[in-house]
Amino acid sequence: DINLPLHLEVFDHDLFNKDDFMGEAYIDLSKLKTLNGRPQKQSFRLYPRPEDPDQDENLGEVFIWVTMAFIEKGADVKPLWQAAKSKAAGLLNKFIKPMQKGVEAEKETEIGNAQKRGFAAPLRHLDLTQCDEITDQGLTQLARACTGLETLSLRRCPKITDLGLSRLGRRCASLVSLDLSHCRNVTDEALTAIVQGCRFLSRLNAASLPNVTDAIMTVLSQGHNDQILSLCFRGCGAVSSVGVMAVARRCTNLTELDLAACDQVDDEGAAEIQHLTSLTSLSLSHCERVSDVSLEPICTKCRYLEKLEVEECRVTDRTLVAAARTCTRLSTLDLCRCEEVEDEGVVKVANMCSLSLQQLRLGWCQKITGKSTRAIADNCLQLRLLEIFECPLIKRHDLRYVIDRLPECELGIFVK
Repeated sequence: DINLPLHLEVFDHDLFNKDDFMGEAYIDLSKLKTLNGRPQKQSFRLYPRPEDPDQDENLGEVFIWVTMAFIEKGADVKPLWQAAKSKAAGLLNKFIKPMQKGVEAEKETEIGNAQKRGFAAPLRHLDLTQCDEITDQGLTQLARACTGLETLSLRRCPKITDLGLSRLGRRCASLVSLDLSHCRNVTDEALTAIVQGCRFLSRLNAASLPNVTDAIMTVLSQGHNDQILSLCFRGCGAVSSVGVMAVARRCTNLTELDLAACDQVDDEGAAEIQHLTSLTSLSLSHCERVSDVSLEPICTKCRYLEKLEVEECRVTDRTLVAAARTCTRLSTLDLCRCEEVEDEGVVKVANMCSLSLQQLRLGWCQKITGKSTRAIADNCLQLRLLEIFECPLIKRHDLRYVIDRLPECELGIFVK
């Protein structure tokens, strides 16, 4: 019935998991009468499902080739069906297969071979996480064909080296976000080529790169430093306060900074972070040379902080009081192994950040008592995760009070 709309659902093809729903459209067939027997490219806006009101309404468009053919009732449709199949096959070879190759390249370990087969789809976003057979040769072919790449993940691609990344930096000038975490053969040379060649780069994940040093931090602080919004150097043991100071003084628009396990960073370098007043996320966990000396002024001046991780830092109530007074948007706070933290600081945070706090980790905080857990239970009604491990002054009845008051909160607890 031409008066009934054709329901079209679009999914992305996933080789390893369930296909993801991308949107749906209803096609009014009555408006396609003029296409009798002739294929024509049509575009239709995609909408979320009515039962999923939280899904983004801006789902883009789908382009399809449509052929409308009118036949008399009872006529033999087999010849028409064969003709339609023939036309569809021609369109498939001409338009669809090149696009399909572009999509499948997201998990293509032989990118170079794909290029030889004619792959030239205008990819903008590509995730090659854990494709451990990808080499510099494949990355070079990718850079040649996909100069419009904007986001690229090479996380845990162990065969990628400076050679391939340098070529990527020269050809993919539009790159905005790059994840190189755990690519252990990458050095400052490659990152320098990326930073200097990709003038729109705003997000760089260089976690767990043992050969990355302060040199790249200096490069980042030069040139288009106002573009940089997110930096992750978690586990880069050669990064020190020298590099942190360079970035903090020049990359003033940073909103996310992860320096966890950069154990060469001390208070001298960390103190400069207070100038990054747009920060929303900061991790200094396992930086044992960082203390209240730098963290108190950071919490005083970085008022937009939503996430603060200071596990194993030399933190006391001074930092927590400063955070409670200023960082009223704080939603995640990690204080594990901060053994000098006491009830005063925790109670202050529980009172002042009660509307925003969702995750709180207090493992191995030796000096906090049931006074802290009671304040958390009475005030932090939005809390979704609370971890309390090896806190000897917190008793079972204190935890029972938390469980009764916050039934929706996930608890990670261990008491003797």
